[in-house]
Amino acid sequence: MSETRSLFERNLKDFDKLPYIIRDMHDVEVRVEALGLSNITRGESWLSNLVANLFGFPKAGENQPIRVVFERHGDSESLLRDYGKEKFISHFADHPEPGVIYETFGPLWFEVECVCSEQGIDMDIRSCRLWNKIPIPLFFLPRTDATERVSGGKYQFDVDISLPLIGRVIWYKGVLKKIS
Repeated sequence: MSETRSLFERNLKDFDKLPYIIRDMHDVEVRVEALGLSNITRGESWLSNLVANLFGFPKAGENQPIRVVFERHGDSESLLRDYGKEKFISHFADHPEPGVIYETFGPLWFEVECVCSEQGIDMDIRSCRLWNKIPIPLFFLPRTDATERVSGGKYQFDVDISLPLIGRVIWYKGVLKKIS
């Protein structure tokens, strides 16, 4: 039998401290859909753009429409980020340690530490495994600055991802409004 609470509510310490708008966005009983606008900055090197393309990250641009869909699959969840032509999806799963979740992109399994406060969620990658078996050395881990906040009554996301020796891969930030 599946747990009734959402994955984020089950796994994040101090989930109840989060602003209502963020808690509501992560209250995935079956499906949550949101629409908004996003600004995207890509890295400047050909290698950073190759990595961004491999993950299906969107092209650079200002005020790009975005549709986000959280879907529940038993005790796990998926997150689709839809920029029209470019779509990328990740999956979330329970982690045994409170305050940590697994996020997967294809064969990569990331341990993501999530710190909740009255301001929002701060996320940081702690480790990565290929197919959840082969550890990736810390030196090669992506560096992330990822936050969820509320400003002016709107849900805001801000995710900046870089790689050692390559630099910025992508920085996407914007606002979302839950529609279902």
